[in-house]
Amino acid sequence: MRKIRRLALLAVFGLVIAGCSSSSSEVDVSLIEWSVTPTPTSVSSGEVMFTATNDGGETHEMVIVKDVAPADLPTDENGHVVEEDIPEGALVGEIAEFDAGTTESAVFDLAPGTYTIFCNIVEDDEGAVESHFKNGMVNTVEVT
Repeated sequence: MRKIRRLALLAVFGLVIAGCSSSSSEVDVSLIEWSVTPTPTSVSSGEVMFTATNDGGETHEMVIVKDVAPADLPTDENGHVVEEDIPEGALVGEIAEFDAGTTESAVFDLAPGTYTIFCNIVEDDEGAVESHFKNGMVNTVEVT
């Protein structure tokens, strides 16, 4: 009888653990001058949590756009992506500016496609315009 109770408890425990598991995917993203590195680079569709860590020395942000290749994003003369000119429905969202050495997270409901992720900060660096996107802070994530 004791063995049956133990087996029953193990079965219930297994169901509780299974019920607590999440069907969402996670992508860790490192942002540093001048790169954006997602891990993994491919996830399943549905709720995807992006955890962005600013491993650099400057403020960064992370913008997410669906099915627009980095070379096809509309930019101005300074290399800033003009978010208002991104095709309708392609701009998924963003993790707003966050300081060096900090981490921010956000969950997005993503359909299958190729997602471009980038930092869109442009700043004046001693009289010279510095576009994080133009300097290479862009990458892609596949959602299947």
